[in-house]
Amino acid sequence: MEIRELGGSGTRYVSDLQEGEQLGPLQFCLTPQLLEWYLDGIGELDNPLFRSDGAPCPTVAPPTMVHVAKVKLLHHHFPAGAGPHARMHYRFDNRAHSVARVGEMLTVSGSCTRRYIKRDRPYVDLELLVRGEDGRLIWEYHDTSLLRLAVHGGAHAD
Repeated sequence: MEIRELGGSGTRYVSDLQEGEQLGPLQFCLTPQLLEWYLDGIGELDNPLFRSDGAPCPTVAPPTMVHVAKVKLLHHHFPAGAGPHARMHYRFDNRAHSVARVGEMLTVSGSCTRRYIKRDRPYVDLELLVRGEDGRLIWEYHDTSLLRLAVHGGAHAD
């Protein structure tokens, strides 16, 4: 699978993200293998909705595949992983604006739109945009993650 770096990368953790920080852009190809792997993982490999014109193999990516773009972007910028503490995916909202097709080069970019403390727990909000090779918007994604779980009395687990 080909991944092309369009910006810089670091060796920090995801938990080091700061408000206003920009991620990407990063390009990757939506290969047949990547699509089949993802559809098989979510139990949709045989769903005809992801095949165009009766094709024998999947040709169209489901909107939830935006998570693959997110993982690629985070892994590229934070190869050390989530951080010394568990990170919990708290909620997300994804809007599909167009269709991503097999063989298309996709570009994902993102930003940390907010970092805050709620009930003594650190949270971070991410916004990602995935565009097709012609520049059209495919997916618009908003995500909130809890960066470190609090334990008894509001103290953080270390």
